[in-house]
Amino acid sequence: MCGSENNSIRQRLPVGLREALDAVEPHDHLCLIYETDEQWLNALEYFLAGGLRRDEKCFYIIDERSAAQVKEGLLSRGLDIEAAEKRGQFVVLNETETYTSGGRFDPDRMLSMLKSETEKALSEGFSALRVTGEMSWALKGAPGSERLIEYEAKLNTFFPHNRCCAVCQYDRRRFDADTLLGVLYTHPVAVVGDQVLDNFYYISPDDFLSEDRSAALLDRWIDNLKERNTREQLLAQAGARLDTAMKMGRLAWWSMDVPTGQVTFDDMKLIMLGYDPESFTDRHYSAFTGLVHPEDHDSVMTAMLDHLEGRRDQYEADYRIKACSGDYVWFHDRGGVTRRGDGGEPLEVTGFVVDITGIKTTEEQLKRSERRYRGLFDELPVPLIEEDFSRVGDFFNELKHRGVTDLDDYFT
Repeated sequence: MCGSENNSIRQRLPVGLREALDAVEPHDHLCLIYETDEQWLNALEYFLAGGLRRDEKCFYIIDERSAAQVKEGLLSRGLDIEAAEKRGQFVVLNETETYTSGGRFDPDRMLSMLKSETEKALSEGFSALRVTGEMSWALKGAPGSERLIEYEAKLNTFFPHNRCCAVCQYDRRRFDADTLLGVLYTHPVAVVGDQVLDNFYYISPDDFLSEDRSAALLDRWIDNLKERNTREQLLAQAGARLDTAMKMGRLAWWSMDVPTGQVTFDDMKLIMLGYDPESFTDRHYSAFTGLVHPEDHDSVMTAMLDHLEGRRDQYEADYRIKACSGDYVWFHDRGGVTRRGDGGEPLEVTGFVVDITGIKTTEEQLKRSERRYRGLFDELPVPLIEEDFSRVGDFFNELKHRGVTDLDDYFT
């Protein structure tokens, strides 16, 4: 069935590159299509770090890079590769020992080798085998290398039944477009640069290896079109409902890029203040904090700083902000960090604001009423006597229990 493997893997993996590659599990099959050495090293670090942490045996198959280059790159990222190598958890192999062993490439022989090495890793006490290989060996023209994409398709029959996972590396600067299209057809999940992407073009191995591959491709593309149309319709409907609900509730979302201070937000935030969204062009957070009432400004800034520096789990504040009319509107503002850098530093904060002017007005009216009536009582010439009448009800209930129905007769 087209795409079923894609859904089960991709829906489980997190969105971020580090989190997704760290979360790769046995049975997963991903491709890495990169254009820079930085992208290559990022993916390599995150993928192998996850395997070392899970006590998996890790294979790296070299071709264009040397073992020393690979180890040096991983050591520069803080991975204790030397210790892992000493205990047999990290192994570097040459493509001539694996893919082109014996001078030619045979997909079935390579699958047998992976199965054997997986079983060996398990017998050694490791939880699984994690493999990543440089696929540039296929560009050297070794006999059988034309079967590269056939091999990638057959891997999708191997992984579901073996405690092994892999990331196949493809340097976009070296591979032609036709080969990379085949790579996309045969990998349930695609890592492209620094992004982990839904691979809508993945085709099951049965369909890809069938005699009528073109028909399978056509069916998949038609399914993609239908699925995309359905998703767009559902997204538009959900967006319309959310937009209506936010307008009715006088609520607006916002998001701030922490390094630059630039803010994106729902137009409703400006509409609630009476500003024209098209003419309010300043998108720096200071454009809004400059409108905050002077008595509230410092507490708002402190609340945000406390959250960004980890002293509070979330940002939350009530404050007055100047509207276009010159009057002040009360906002309840709440948000939290939604994206962090590799070092854990906050990169993005997202939240929402609600117009609570009505609530604050009611609270103030109640306070004024309380002060007014308290003042009246304080000015009375005689003190008020407070009595506890709580036992009166108990007395009458007791009379009712006795069967007394005429109080006049009872008291006379």
